[in-house]
Amino acid sequence: MVLTLLITGCNKEKRTSKKLEGNWSIVKYQFTNSNGFSEYYYPTGNVIISKFSSGKSSFRLTSNYTNNIGNSIQKNVDAQFEFKNKDAEYYTLNQIVDGALTDSIFDGRILIVTKDEMRTEFTDSQGRHTYLLSK
Repeated sequence: MVLTLLITGCNKEKRTSKKLEGNWSIVKYQFTNSNGFSEYYYPTGNVIISKFSSGKSSFRLTSNYTNNIGNSIQKNVDAQFEFKNKDAEYYTLNQIVDGALTDSIFDGRILIVTKDEMRTEFTDSQGRHTYLLSK
């Protein structure tokens, strides 16, 4: 029975990895601050997740949007993506600055992923960032 659980867990991580890999367009972005106040945006941009190796991948997010007071905002995140556990739901993004991994780690969660749609969120010092993405 233990062997069955281990095989199932590894298979789920592998299946999820294959779905995640690729170029995703950002459809909708929601930012929620520490007080629970949410703002919604419809940015242009994408998320690129490279081929996985040993549960790790490179992650690049690039987006542009106009905030509620009319300012143009550009958000870029380069990071190493790594699953936290074998259920392939929770992950960490270890930010990369000038080509080197930093101590800046964001905790994330895959809310839903299919072959052509993903909803994911991660938290940083500013709040929670939720993205709806499509291939």
